[in-house]
Amino acid sequence: KDFEYVAKQLKEMIAFIEKNTGAKYDVNKLREIVDETNKQYEIWAEVNELMRASPAPMPSFAVGDAFWALTQHLPCGDPRATALMGAVRDFAKANVEKGVGPVMNEQIRVFWPDLNPLWGEKLGQWLAEEWNAVVVSSFQQMTPYEKIDTSTEESMLFGLARRAIAEVPMIRQGRGWVDVVVEDLRNEIQNNSIDAVLFSGHQGHKDQSGINQFMKKACRDMNVPLLSLTTSLFDERYTPLDKVKSDISNFFSANGFKRNVH
Repeated sequence: KDFEYVAKQLKEMIAFIEKNTGAKYDVNKLREIVDETNKQYEIWAEVNELMRASPAPMPSFAVGDAFWALTQHLPCGDPRATALMGAVRDFAKANVEKGVGPVMNEQIRVFWPDLNPLWGEKLGQWLAEEWNAVVVSSFQQMTPYEKIDTSTEESMLFGLARRAIAEVPMIRQGRGWVDVVVEDLRNEIQNNSIDAVLFSGHQGHKDQSGINQFMKKACRDMNVPLLSLTTSLFDERYTPLDKVKSDISNFFSANGFKRNVH
């Protein structure tokens, strides 16, 4: 019912835009764009499956950072983005076939149940060098997108409504039942052979603060340690990176992981 309601709003929005801007709606153009996004999300799902290999074929946060921008922040359904995503998939597939990755002596496979921080590259490099650890998935990276049926205008608008309110990361986890968060967390732990969960606790997502206890219980049931932090996605000063590294190091050590010997 939610998806049907939003699909109706999209239909009304089309008429509103045509009336007030003079723009002409082309359902065939919409179908072309949605078809292209379907291809993009299929590639993304393939790369996520490849990340299940050990060693992981790509570094921490790289997949979520690149694909999030290519599908959400650049012109939607651009074939050039699809081509670039395909190249990343081929690179990851080649690494899996060769049994290589950026962290060859992989010790800790991490799940990050939040959006990727803008300082993630610095943290990822440190995790690799100090702990032989790699963030193999995050709420920004995992993509539970369903293929949109492009056979009719109604099916496309319904699929776009579903994508907008139940599939896009952050909206998916922050606007629905907590069961969604717990289910996604459990699936990622199981599918990616996760050794530890790092919840960044982005201070701009206070709406997710209440999920902490639910995640703790889920991790406890699966015998996977969880560390809850409080950080900012954007401003490293909110919780200095050195403090984040110190907390993570103490957490890893307390759970029996060994620091890399340089």
